[in-house]
This record gives sequence, structure tokens and C-alpha cells, in this order.
Amino acid sequence: MLKRVELSVFTDNERAVRLYESLGFVVEGTKRYAAVKNGVHADEYLMARYGK
Repeated sequence: MLKRVELSVFTDNERAVRLYESLGFVVEGTKRYAAVKNGVHADEYLMARYGK
């Protein structure tokens, strides 16, 4: 009955984004200024994978 799995990943983590896309995840949006990373604001992608 699982229809949706979601995650968030920092936008600068290109390796992880490619991995998630290879597993069927798609970017649904961008969360601006989601966190502070090394003293700098960082954005996150909101990603999801849908079941059939």
C-alpha cells in the first residue's frame, strides 16, 4: 500500500542527487535557506518516488 517515499538532500550534493534519481526519485521543489551548513545558508531539494 506504500505509494510515496520522500526525502530531502542538499542541492550541492550532486552525487547523492544522481543516486536518488537513478532510483526513481524526482525533484519536487527546492527549500531555500533550509539549513546552515559550515556557517552558510544551504538549500535542499525535496524529492519523492511514487509507487504504482
